Formats: sequence, C-alpha cells, structure tokens
Amino acid sequence: NIRQYKGLVDNVVAIKESVERDRINAQLREKSLQERLKQGEAESQIIQKELSVQLRCAGRSYQQLLDATRDLTGQLRDEEVKRHGEREELQCQVKDLKDKLAIAAKPWKEEVFK
Repeated sequence: NIRQYKGLVDNVVAIKESVERDRINAQLREKSLQERLKQGEAESQIIQKELSVQLRCAGRSYQQLLDATRDLTGQLRDEEVKRHGEREELQCQVKDLKDKLAIAAKPWKEEVFK
C-alpha cells in the first residue's frame, strides 16, 4: 500500500517545490518592481525640482521682458510728445517765415503787376 502513495507523495513534493519556486520568483519580481518604483519616484522628484527652477527662471525672465517693454513704451511716448512739440514749433517758424516772405515780396509783386 505504501508504494501506491509513493507516487502521490512525489507529486505533492514536486507541486510544493514548484509553488515555493513560484512564490520566491514572485517575491523577487515584487522586490524588483518596488525598486524600480522607488527609482522612478526619485527621478520624478529630481525632474520636478529642475522644472520648478526652470519655471521660476522663465517667470523672472518674462517679468523682466515685461518691465523692459513697459519702460521702452514709456520712453517712446515721451519721445513722441517731444517730437510733436518740436514739429509744432518748426511749423510755427515756417509759417512766420512764409508771412515775412509774403510781406517782403509784396512790393516786388506789386511792381511786377503794374
């Protein structure tokens, strides 16, 4: 009778060993996956820090560009006002000179039309 159960016992032992190997392999895979997860999290934290620094720098650069643009716009407005004033002054001078020329040329014109 014992010989009958020997094959069954061998099968049970083989199955037990197979289950143990599978369990060990699963533990190794789980450990490997946990290590990869930890590495991924560490890399993601590093990347987030770098992106944060880059965004802050870009934000500062953008703010500097906005400030510079505002300054230049103000300077352009001031220059435009200054040039407009100069132009009006020059137009008045041209008008005065034309009036003087008309007055100076009046006797000559009268002489020509006689």
